[in-house]
Amino acid sequence: LEIQNLSKRIDGNVVLKHINLSIPMGSIFGIVGRNGSGKTTLFRTIASHYLMDEGMVSIDGLDINKEVHLKNDIFFLDPQYQPLNKMRLRTIESYFSLLYPLFDSKRYWELIEKHQLP
Repeated sequence: LEIQNLSKRIDGNVVLKHINLSIPMGSIFGIVGRNGSGKTTLFRTIASHYLMDEGMVSIDGLDINKEVHLKNDIFFLDPQYQPLNKMRLRTIESYFSLLYPLFDSKRYWELIEKHQLP
């Protein structure tokens, strides 16, 4: 995943300004910062919950806004909006299956069983 010169304004306020970031395939990373520093806005913009004002997000050198199928490889579970809290496991499976064409229902149920979720 490559982020180049990403900028985002919300209500006229600059939240992200010229962000550049390269995340190698298979890596796990975290972003740390104070409240209100733009972490959630960055993730929402990468996941296309927000439209970026400037810049590009790419996977393997391909712009995700031009190669829309690549957005299937990006997932962000926004902690602010949790409609899942009151859903049953089967409903959650249906919800994500509709949102993400590559959602792996078999793996989902394997993890439910492995972690003994009620």
